[in-house]
Amino acid sequence: MNNQNIQRRQSMLLATVISLVIMFGASSSANAQTTYKVGDRIEAKVSGEWVKAEVRKVEANGSLYIRHDGSSGDVLTFPDYVRPATAATPTDNRKNPGNQTVDQPTQATNANADANVNANKYGTRDARTCKDMKAPVKGAPTAALAKQYVICDIEKVSGPYLYLVENVRVEVGDGRPFNPNLDINVPEINVRLPIYSIRGSLTKYQCYEVNLNFTVSAPGKNCTRYEEPKAKGDCYKTTFGDWRCTMTDLSGTNGTWFPGVSPPKP
Repeated sequence: MNNQNIQRRQSMLLATVISLVIMFGASSSANAQTTYKVGDRIEAKVSGEWVKAEVRKVEANGSLYIRHDGSSGDVLTFPDYVRPATAATPTDNRKNPGNQTVDQPTQATNANADANVNANKYGTRDARTCKDMKAPVKGAPTAALAKQYVICDIEKVSGPYLYLVENVRVEVGDGRPFNPNLDINVPEINVRLPIYSIRGSLTKYQCYEVNLNFTVSAPGKNCTRYEEPKAKGDCYKTTFGDWRCTMTDLSGTNGTWFPGVSPPKP
Protein backbone atom coordinates (compact mmCIF):
# COMPACT_ATOMS: atom_id res chain seq x y z
CA MET A 1 0.00 0.00 0.00
CA ASN A 2 1.52 3.34 -1.05
CA ASN A 3 1.75 6.45 1.10
CA GLN A 4 -1.07 8.20 -0.81
CA ASN A 5 -3.61 5.47 0.06
CA ILE A 6 -2.50 5.44 3.71
CA GLN A 7 -2.96 9.20 3.98
CA ARG A 8 -6.40 8.97 2.31
CA ARG A 9 -7.58 6.33 4.85
CA GLN A 10 -6.18 8.32 7.77
CA SER A 11 -8.07 11.40 6.57
CA MET A 12 -11.32 9.44 6.28
CA LEU A 13 -10.89 8.01 9.79
CA LEU A 14 -10.17 11.47 11.24
CA ALA A 15 -13.26 12.90 9.56
CA THR A 16 -15.40 10.12 11.02
CA VAL A 17 -14.06 10.74 14.54
CA ILE A 18 -14.69 14.49 14.24
CA SER A 19 -18.28 13.86 13.09
CA LEU A 20 -18.94 11.59 16.06
CA VAL A 21 -17.53 14.15 18.49
CA ILE A 22 -19.72 16.89 17.01
CA MET A 23 -22.82 14.69 17.18
CA PHE A 24 -22.12 13.67 20.79
CA GLY A 25 -21.45 17.28 21.80
CA ALA A 26 -24.73 18.45 20.29
CA SER A 27 -26.64 15.68 22.04
CA SER A 28 -24.97 16.40 25.36
CA SER A 29 -25.56 20.14 25.17
CA ALA A 30 -29.28 19.54 24.61
CA ASN A 31 -29.49 17.71 27.94
CA ALA A 32 -26.86 19.65 29.85
CA GLN A 33 -29.23 21.62 32.05
CA THR A 34 -30.09 19.48 35.03
CA THR A 35 -30.67 22.25 37.58
CA TYR A 36 -33.06 25.16 37.45
CA LYS A 37 -33.52 28.51 39.18
CA VAL A 38 -36.53 30.63 40.05
CA GLY A 39 -37.91 32.36 36.97
CA ASP A 40 -36.66 29.82 34.44
CA ARG A 41 -39.06 29.12 31.59
CA ILE A 42 -39.47 25.36 31.29
CA GLU A 43 -41.69 22.62 29.99
CA ALA A 44 -43.26 20.16 32.43
CA LYS A 45 -44.72 16.78 31.60
CA VAL A 46 -48.41 16.73 32.47
CA SER A 47 -50.59 13.73 31.71
CA GLY A 48 -48.16 12.63 29.02
CA GLU A 49 -47.94 16.08 27.39
CA TRP A 50 -45.22 18.74 27.68
CA VAL A 51 -46.70 22.09 28.69
CA LYS A 52 -45.20 25.56 29.19
CA ALA A 53 -44.46 26.60 32.79
CA GLU A 54 -42.25 28.74 35.01
CA VAL A 55 -40.09 27.73 37.99
CA ARG A 56 -41.46 29.36 41.14
CA LYS A 57 -39.34 27.71 43.84
CA VAL A 58 -36.47 25.21 44.01
CA GLU A 59 -36.19 22.84 46.98
CA ALA A 60 -32.90 21.57 48.41
CA ASN A 61 -33.63 18.03 47.21
CA GLY A 62 -34.03 19.20 43.60
CA SER A 63 -37.81 19.16 43.44
CA LEU A 64 -39.50 22.20 41.94
CA TYR A 65 -42.60 24.27 42.47
CA ILE A 66 -43.82 25.37 39.05
CA ARG A 67 -46.75 27.31 37.64
CA HIS A 68 -48.28 26.05 34.43
CA ASP A 69 -49.22 28.76 31.93
CA GLY A 70 -52.83 29.76 32.48
CA SER A 71 -53.04 28.33 36.02
CA SER A 72 -53.33 30.34 39.24
CA GLY A 73 -51.47 28.05 41.66
CA ASP A 74 -48.06 26.46 42.11
CA VAL A 75 -47.58 22.69 42.01
CA LEU A 76 -44.73 20.40 43.03
CA THR A 77 -42.88 18.39 40.41
CA PHE A 78 -39.51 16.68 39.97
CA PRO A 79 -36.55 17.01 37.55
CA ASP A 80 -37.51 13.84 35.65
CA TYR A 81 -40.69 15.62 34.53
CA VAL A 82 -39.05 18.92 33.55
CA ARG A 83 -36.94 20.12 30.62
CA PRO A 84 -35.77 23.52 29.34
CA ALA A 85 -38.39 25.33 27.31
CA THR A 86 -38.08 24.83 23.56
CA ALA A 87 -38.55 27.62 21.05
CA ALA A 88 -42.03 28.11 19.66
CA THR A 89 -42.61 26.63 16.22
CA PRO A 90 -43.77 28.58 13.15
CA THR A 91 -46.98 27.66 11.37
CA ASP A 92 -48.59 28.90 8.18
CA ASN A 93 -52.37 28.75 7.90
CA ARG A 94 -55.41 31.01 7.57
CA LYS A 95 -55.61 31.60 11.31
CA ASN A 96 -51.94 32.59 11.46
CA PRO A 97 -51.17 34.72 8.40
CA GLY A 98 -47.63 35.77 7.71
CA ASN A 99 -46.08 32.62 9.16
CA GLN A 100 -46.01 34.10 12.69
CA THR A 101 -44.41 32.20 15.56
CA VAL A 102 -46.96 30.59 17.89
CA ASP A 103 -46.87 28.07 20.73
CA GLN A 104 -48.17 24.60 19.99
CA PRO A 105 -51.56 23.92 21.63
CA THR A 106 -51.62 21.82 24.79
CA GLN A 107 -54.10 19.12 25.70
CA ALA A 108 -57.41 20.52 26.95
CA THR A 109 -58.71 19.67 30.39
CA ASN A 110 -61.26 16.88 30.45
CA ALA A 111 -63.55 18.13 33.21
CA ASN A 112 -65.78 15.05 33.18
CA ALA A 113 -62.86 12.64 33.40
CA ASP A 114 -61.33 14.72 36.20
CA ALA A 115 -64.60 14.69 38.17
CA ASN A 116 -65.07 10.95 37.80
CA VAL A 117 -61.60 9.80 38.91
CA ASN A 118 -62.93 9.24 42.43
CA ALA A 119 -65.83 10.41 44.51
CA ASN A 120 -63.21 11.76 46.92
CA LYS A 121 -61.29 14.54 45.15
CA TYR A 122 -58.00 13.23 46.58
CA GLY A 123 -58.60 9.74 45.19
CA THR A 124 -58.57 8.17 48.65
CA ARG A 125 -60.65 7.80 51.79
CA ASP A 126 -61.81 10.71 53.92
CA ALA A 127 -59.97 11.84 57.03
CA ARG A 128 -61.03 10.05 60.21
CA THR A 129 -62.55 12.08 63.04
CA CYS A 130 -63.24 11.45 66.71
CA LYS A 131 -66.77 12.09 67.96
CA ASP A 132 -65.75 12.04 71.63
CA MET A 133 -62.25 12.74 72.96
CA LYS A 134 -62.97 12.96 76.70
CA ALA A 135 -62.09 9.41 77.78
CA PRO A 136 -60.62 8.71 80.21
CA VAL A 137 -61.92 11.37 82.57
CA LYS A 138 -59.04 10.67 84.98
CA GLY A 139 -55.63 9.05 84.59
CA ALA A 140 -53.62 8.17 81.50
CA PRO A 141 -55.19 7.21 78.18
CA THR A 142 -54.72 3.63 77.04
CA ALA A 143 -52.48 2.91 74.04
CA ALA A 144 -55.60 2.25 71.96
CA LEU A 145 -57.15 5.61 72.86
CA ALA A 146 -53.86 7.44 72.33
CA LYS A 147 -53.60 5.86 68.86
CA GLN A 148 -57.13 7.00 68.04
CA TYR A 149 -56.38 10.54 69.21
CA VAL A 150 -53.11 10.69 67.21
CA ILE A 151 -55.00 9.68 64.07
CA CYS A 152 -57.65 12.34 64.64
CA ASP A 153 -54.96 14.97 65.25
CA ILE A 154 -53.07 14.26 62.01
CA GLU A 155 -55.84 13.37 59.57
CA LYS A 156 -57.30 16.57 58.10
CA VAL A 157 -57.36 18.90 55.14
CA SER A 158 -54.83 21.70 55.52
CA GLY A 159 -54.26 24.16 52.68
CA PRO A 160 -54.02 22.23 49.39
CA TYR A 161 -53.28 18.92 51.11
CA LEU A 162 -55.14 16.03 52.69
CA TYR A 163 -53.13 14.33 55.44
CA LEU A 164 -53.76 10.67 56.30
CA VAL A 165 -51.93 8.11 58.43
CA GLU A 166 -51.57 4.34 58.37
CA ASN A 167 -49.72 1.74 60.45
CA VAL A 168 -49.95 3.79 63.64
CA ARG A 169 -48.36 2.30 66.76
CA VAL A 170 -48.36 4.13 70.12
CA GLU A 171 -46.93 3.50 73.59
CA VAL A 172 -47.97 5.66 76.55
CA GLY A 173 -45.39 6.61 79.19
CA ASP A 174 -45.66 8.01 82.70
CA GLY A 175 -47.28 11.34 83.45
CA ARG A 176 -45.34 14.50 84.29
CA PRO A 177 -46.37 17.96 85.50
CA PHE A 178 -46.83 20.91 83.17
CA ASN A 179 -43.50 22.64 82.38
CA PRO A 180 -43.89 26.29 81.24
CA ASN A 181 -40.43 26.21 79.61
CA LEU A 182 -41.13 22.99 77.69
CA ASP A 183 -44.87 23.09 77.02
CA ILE A 184 -45.03 26.43 75.22
CA ASN A 185 -47.52 27.32 72.48
CA VAL A 186 -49.66 24.26 73.30
CA PRO A 187 -53.26 25.23 72.50
CA GLU A 188 -55.86 25.00 75.29
CA ILE A 189 -53.66 22.86 77.55
CA ASN A 190 -54.90 22.37 81.11
CA VAL A 191 -51.81 23.23 83.13
CA ARG A 192 -53.17 21.58 86.30
CA LEU A 193 -53.28 18.05 84.84
CA PRO A 194 -50.45 15.60 84.03
CA ILE A 195 -48.99 15.34 80.52
CA TYR A 196 -48.24 11.85 79.22
CA SER A 197 -45.29 11.16 76.91
CA ILE A 198 -45.98 8.89 73.94
CA ARG A 199 -43.79 7.24 71.33
CA GLY A 200 -44.27 4.91 68.38
CA SER A 201 -44.29 4.85 64.60
CA LEU A 202 -46.56 5.74 61.70
CA THR A 203 -46.80 6.21 57.93
CA LYS A 204 -48.07 9.63 56.91
CA TYR A 205 -49.48 10.64 53.51
CA GLN A 206 -49.61 14.18 52.15
CA CYS A 207 -51.93 14.20 49.11
CA TYR A 208 -52.87 16.73 46.43
CA GLU A 209 -56.30 16.86 44.86
CA VAL A 210 -56.39 14.61 41.79
CA ASN A 211 -55.90 16.74 38.68
CA LEU A 212 -55.36 15.21 35.24
CA ASN A 213 -53.47 18.33 34.12
CA PHE A 214 -50.54 17.90 36.50
CA THR A 215 -48.07 15.05 36.82
CA VAL A 216 -47.75 15.42 40.59
CA SER A 217 -51.55 15.24 40.93
CA ALA A 218 -52.11 12.40 38.49
CA PRO A 219 -54.33 9.57 39.73
CA GLY A 220 -52.28 7.11 41.74
CA LYS A 221 -49.28 9.48 41.99
CA ASN A 222 -50.70 12.43 43.92
CA CYS A 223 -49.25 11.72 47.39
CA THR A 224 -45.94 11.88 49.22
CA ARG A 225 -45.42 9.13 51.80
CA TYR A 226 -43.42 9.77 54.98
CA GLU A 227 -42.15 6.89 57.09
CA GLU A 228 -41.79 7.93 60.74
CA PRO A 229 -40.30 4.99 62.69
CA LYS A 230 -39.19 7.03 65.73
CA ALA A 231 -42.14 9.31 66.39
CA LYS A 232 -42.47 11.01 69.80
CA GLY A 233 -44.96 13.36 71.39
CA ASP A 234 -47.44 13.94 74.21
CA CYS A 235 -51.04 13.43 75.26
CA TYR A 236 -52.65 16.16 77.35
CA LYS A 237 -56.09 17.38 78.37
CA THR A 238 -57.48 20.70 77.26
CA THR A 239 -59.36 23.16 79.44
CA PHE A 240 -62.53 21.78 77.82
CA GLY A 241 -61.79 18.25 79.03
CA ASP A 242 -60.81 16.86 75.61
CA TRP A 243 -57.66 14.83 74.97
CA ARG A 244 -55.06 15.93 72.42
CA CYS A 245 -52.34 13.48 71.35
CA THR A 246 -49.63 14.61 68.94
CA MET A 247 -46.69 12.56 67.69
CA THR A 248 -44.07 13.06 64.95
CA ASP A 249 -40.59 11.88 63.97
CA LEU A 250 -38.14 14.78 63.90
CA SER A 251 -35.18 12.57 62.98
CA GLY A 252 -36.40 11.89 59.43
CA THR A 253 -34.10 12.26 56.41
CA ASN A 254 -34.65 12.38 52.66
CA GLY A 255 -34.50 8.57 52.66
CA THR A 256 -37.74 8.34 54.64
CA TRP A 257 -40.04 10.19 52.24
CA PHE A 258 -41.27 9.02 48.86
CA PRO A 259 -43.01 11.37 46.38
CA GLY A 260 -45.37 10.34 43.60
CA VAL A 261 -47.03 7.42 45.39
CA SER A 262 -50.59 6.14 45.56
CA PRO A 263 -52.80 7.29 48.46
CA PRO A 264 -54.10 4.79 51.02
CA LYS A 265 -56.90 2.63 49.72
CA PRO A 266 -60.41 3.96 50.43
